[in-house]
Amino acid sequence: MRADNSLDPRQRRVLARSIEERRRAALRRRQLGIVSAILIVLGLVIYLVMVQLRAETDSPAGQPRGVTEGGLGISIPSPASVNRQSPTPDVKLLIYYDLDCEGCATFFAEVGPYLDGLRNSGTASIEHRPVAFLSPVRGDDYSARALNAAACVLTTSGGSEFAAYVGSVFEHQPPTGMTGLKDDELSRLAESQSGAQGVRECIRDDRYEQWVQRVTTAFTTEPYGGINTVPSVFVNGRLVSSPVTSGVARRVSAADIQMAIDELGSTAN
Repeated sequence: MRADNSLDPRQRRVLARSIEERRRAALRRRQLGIVSAILIVLGLVIYLVMVQLRAETDSPAGQPRGVTEGGLGISIPSPASVNRQSPTPDVKLLIYYDLDCEGCATFFAEVGPYLDGLRNSGTASIEHRPVAFLSPVRGDDYSARALNAAACVLTTSGGSEFAAYVGSVFEHQPPTGMTGLKDDELSRLAESQSGAQGVRECIRDDRYEQWVQRVTTAFTTEPYGGINTVPSVFVNGRLVSSPVTSGVARRVSAADIQMAIDELGSTAN
């Protein structure tokens, strides 16, 4: 008679299969646990990367990254400003303009090279103050949409690309009476100009709509506000005036700005 603890061959096979199944089940649980842990870590990494990218993309209060203190202007960098030993220019120009303003497009085409010379030589700092108060003119909110697109370029690519994009938008400005560029067209301009990732989504989502409204409202209420004409240029806080002929003010020229700068020097002396 067999002892109770002895097993016949069939029972041994059954027991061996049972042990092997338990071993495999335990192995599967360990593998599943490892995979789950990897997926959790990967998800956390992706989340942290997205949070970081969002933090790098957006500034407080929904304004684009790279705006000046107060959130109303955009300082355009220059080679002189990169050199830490270069003194901060004593002359500061503020330029108010609307991307749907025909006169503003002409102003930048005519005066732009002069402004670049002032900035690149370190003679003056240039701060753009774009607004969208002409937005109702075409009936498609073009002015505001174009400014939002420019803000997206500023965030993704910086001040130099922003200035280049502004020039590109002016070059493609639709004639008066026609509808403005579509968001897809603004996106193509932005991508060809900056090549930055995410700019199309930024434009599509109208990400900086509130900032556009804010700078436009400030156009008539801030210390340099109270004006209703674009382009308007301030030199150290003083509005640059232009001669009036037959009751019509001529557009501000490079000579007008240089005269205002020269007057600063004579006043200092």
